[in-house]
Amino acid sequence: MSASKPESRKETVTAEMHRVMTKVTVIASFLAGVLMLFGSVLYLFSGMPIPGKSSLAKVPTPTLSQLLTGREYLNPSAYLGLGLIVLSLTPILRIIVALTYFWHIKSKRNMLAAIGVLAIIVLSIVLAWR
Repeated sequence: MSASKPESRKETVTAEMHRVMTKVTVIASFLAGVLMLFGSVLYLFSGMPIPGKSSLAKVPTPTLSQLLTGREYLNPSAYLGLGLIVLSLTPILRIIVALTYFWHIKSKRNMLAAIGVLAIIVLSIVLAWR
């Protein structure tokens, strides 16, 4: 009897999808955490009082264009807001990963379900933005 190694299994497409989804979640969560931590540290060192519940509505919130163009580099709420945006996009990115997986394996039923979920999320965002 010879002790031979068992053949290594090829990674299935489903396992690969779960691995990619995990990476997306970890990277997005880490990035969001770093942005929010940076915003919190900026609040502490800026000398601005950290807003309480009663004055939270008075905190100037930068617009998305200000965040993306960099006009608000030293605004702590910009980093907090950007961190929340990144955290909010994580489920959408996971759905896009699942959608590409279903496209790859040609599962039309699951692909339509993923498109439906994505459409509901996009519609919710559009209606909430109004």
